[in-house]
Amino acid sequence: MTTDPLRYSLDTSGTQLTKVYEGLSEDLMDAHLDPSAMSPREILEHLCECYVAYSAYAQGEKHDWGSYAAEDKGTGPLMSKCLELRASAIEKGLASESEGIRNASMDFIALHDCYHVGQVASLRIAKEPDWNSHSLYQ
Repeated sequence: MTTDPLRYSLDTSGTQLTKVYEGLSEDLMDAHLDPSAMSPREILEHLCECYVAYSAYAQGEKHDWGSYAAEDKGTGPLMSKCLELRASAIEKGLASESEGIRNASMDFIALHDCYHVGQVASLRIAKEPDWNSHSLYQ
């Protein structure tokens, strides 16, 4: 177990992110709990952009929000791309000695991931009554 709170938060939010999508049916990937909410597929693509934006920030660059579009929006490829971009962003954050960049990795990645995990979990609770929401913590 790590004693670095940043690493612990990034690892834990990553586990929850993968767990909330584990076993999610293809039908629910495009479902919306509310018309104003993103679908799980839209959330994955949005998270990809967040990781790209954070990576740019960590390198002293500016990201043009809304410019990211996943090449393959299929569930498997999109999840793989999301996890790849997340890992790259985390690597940049943990390698930095800048307090601002490290703190931003908490904002852009760990805390933001948890926000969207909650959205997908709410959808699953509403649409899949047998889904075990505690599975996020196992």
